[in-house]
Formats: sequence, structure tokens, C-alpha cells
Amino acid sequence: MKVNVNDTVYTLPDFLILGGAKCGTTSLSQYLSEHSKVYIPKVKECRFLSGMKPDFKGPGDNVVNNEMITNIDDYSALFEKARVNQVSCDASVDYLYFYEDTTKNIKKFYGEKPPKMIILLRNPIKVSFSMYMHLKRDLREDLPLKDALKAQNKRLKNNWEWVWQYINIAMYSEQVEYYIKNFDKDNIKIIIFEDFINNIEVEFENILTFLNLNKEEVNLHKTHNKSGNPKSKSLQKLVLNKNPLVMLLKKMTPKQLKDKISNANIDTVKISEEDINLLRPYFEEDIKKLESILNRDLSIWRI
Repeated sequence: MKVNVNDTVYTLPDFLILGGAKCGTTSLSQYLSEHSKVYIPKVKECRFLSGMKPDFKGPGDNVVNNEMITNIDDYSALFEKARVNQVSCDASVDYLYFYEDTTKNIKKFYGEKPPKMIILLRNPIKVSFSMYMHLKRDLREDLPLKDALKAQNKRLKNNWEWVWQYINIAMYSEQVEYYIKNFDKDNIKIIIFEDFINNIEVEFENILTFLNLNKEEVNLHKTHNKSGNPKSKSLQKLVLNKNPLVMLLKKMTPKQLKDKISNANIDTVKISEEDINLLRPYFEEDIKKLESILNRDLSIWRI
């Protein structure tokens, strides 16, 4: 999509996957990337429209600081490789969390023609736990869940990356309502993760229809961005290593092999009843509010 910003023409994505975090955005973007008419840059999470600053100070936050796109010239360059007959996508889960700044920037850069937007929502209890396990997987989180929840305010005050906010990332009602109020409802597709997983072929076809794309054969049954405990911390450190030489070796390794090695080293951890009972009270009221906003029953989340 070509837009004019202050007399300069930029190439911006035709649609956005706004999040939420740990709600299947990586899988959806991977499925869409297999479609011949969809272009997603190698930098999947561009993190530009949320207006984040690359100064987070938590463990491992330097990675997101280094990868963040902070100016529109670099952002536009990511999408210039899309072919004429393709639609391009930016899938950045921070866009749902930073809903006010993202909305402001969408209006600033897109003007009267905002992009289509997809929002994925998942049981917030499982999202919170999954994000906790995601940071455990990346060898960043070393506290038990109960203590990590208590540490959220301190971490926020010390400017740790937003992903450490295990509760706030899954408080959807205000985030979703804000987007609905600021954009045409027909321009936003809200997907409940559990619906998507339980009927993936039909749901994916509905997404293609929303994007005005024809159906194509896509592998919809591959696991992406798996969270859990590393079986080998040494191997996980190698997987996460950003040393230039290691990155070169990774680049030379076929993606399928890298994914296989990475996934094989992760033990999926099922959420316990104790953790469910710990997390449930945080989300009860927000789920009720979201039910009213979406006009649908979300009892599937009441585990």
C-alpha cells in the first residue's frame, strides 16, 4: 500500500495482525506467508506502529531493542519487496498492548484509508502462563510464577519489556474496545484462538475471505513458537545466541532443521490447577466486559 506522508511516498503493509501475544499470531503469519499473494518480511514483528523506544532494561531485552524498527524509512523498506499482486502484512503483538499509541500512528501514517486489522484472542489464563513459559524457555525468567506476578509492578517501573507484564498483556476488553471505537468494525476481524484451532480450515478460509484472497493449499498443522522448559540449557543458549558467527551458521542451516532442533529441545509444560487458581481471579471481570463488547459467550475461557 502506497501512502503519502508529508509529501513523501512510503510503502506500508496492507493489513496488520495486531496480536495478542501468545494467541497464535506467529502460526497465523506463517500460514499466511505460504500463500502466493501474501508478503510478510523476514522481520515478522516490525514493532514500529506502537512507537516503542529501544531502551528496555530487563534480562534479554537488548534483543528486542536491537530488532526494533524506529523510523518510517526503515519500516517502508521492509515492504517494498512485495510483488504488485501481493498484499503485505506486519504481525506485531505489541500493537494490541500499546493500543492507544498504535491507533494514533495508524491514523497518522495511513490517513483516511487504514489497513485491515486482525486481532487474535485466547483464554487469558493460558496466555499469561504461556508468556511466563515463553520467558522461561528463553532463559530470561527465573522466578516461580507466583513471585513473578508480584514482581510485575517493579519490573514495569524499572522499564523491563512489556512482555513481563503477564496479567496486563491479556486484559483484552479495553484494548479491543478502543480499536472498535476508532476504526470501522468491518475493517477489523476478531478471532477467538480456540475457535481457530478447533476448526482451523474453515477459520483460515474466513480470514482469506476477509483479506479478499482466494483459497490455496497451506500447511495448517505445524507448531510455531513453542513455549516450555528447555531440556538442555546449553543447547537453548546456542539456539538463542546472537553472536555474528553463530548467526551465520544458523542462516546456513535449513529452517525446517532449525525448527526441528528448537522444538525438540522444549518440554511443553501443562498449566496446573494451582496456577489456574492463581491466575483466574485476575481475569474474571475483564472476560465479562469482553463478552459484552463482542456480544458473545466466552465460557470456553472459564476453566
